[in-house]
This record gives sequence, C-alpha cells and structure tokens, in this order.
Amino acid sequence: MKAAKACRRGRFVRPNFRAKLWQISGGLEGAQQTLRRVCSNVDVLVGNEEDLQKGLGLKGPDVESKSKLDSSAFFGMMDQVAKELPNIKVVATTLREVHTTNTTNGVR
Repeated sequence: MKAAKACRRGRFVRPNFRAKLWQISGGLEGAQQTLRRVCSNVDVLVGNEEDLQKGLGLKGPDVESKSKLDSSAFFGMMDQVAKELPNIKVVATTLREVHTTNTTNGVR
C-alpha cells in the first residue's frame, strides 16, 4: 500500500469481514486492528454494513442474518468512515437484502 502511494497509484480495499477466518488470528479485536491499519493506507473502501461494523468497529444498525434493506443506515456509517479514516476519499457499497446466508435479493 505504501509503495502504491509513493507511485501515486490509487489504493482500494474490500474488507469482506468473515468472523470464522478471524477466529484463528486475533478474533474480532484482531480483525478490527488489522483492517483499520490497512484502511489507513487506502483511498477507496468498498464494504457492506457488516464489513464496516464488525471489520472496522463502526456503530450502526444491528447486523442480522436476515434483514431488510435500509440505505439510510449506510449513509450514516459512511459519515463515520469520513470522520475516523479521513484518508479515504470514496466509500461505496453493494446494498442488498439478505434472505439466508446463501441467498440475497433472490440470487443464489
């Protein structure tokens, strides 16, 4: 990331938080420390509500396995990203309704 910055290249990250993967490497606290360190060196962050809440430790609505789409909640989280990680110039997401762990918006 630092080399890309030195070469004036854009830096992008998609945290894609997965609790089971972090269990062997510091748990939730380790994930948040690591992902915040990575995010402090990027320009563009793409993540969903769970990535921002659990991966970066931002406050937001309850993340449930089944939830209705609420885009307004994400806009508040984007403001938090701007305040807490001012180096990030763009925050983006893919908004989707989660029906099951394998089905979102009816797509398998």
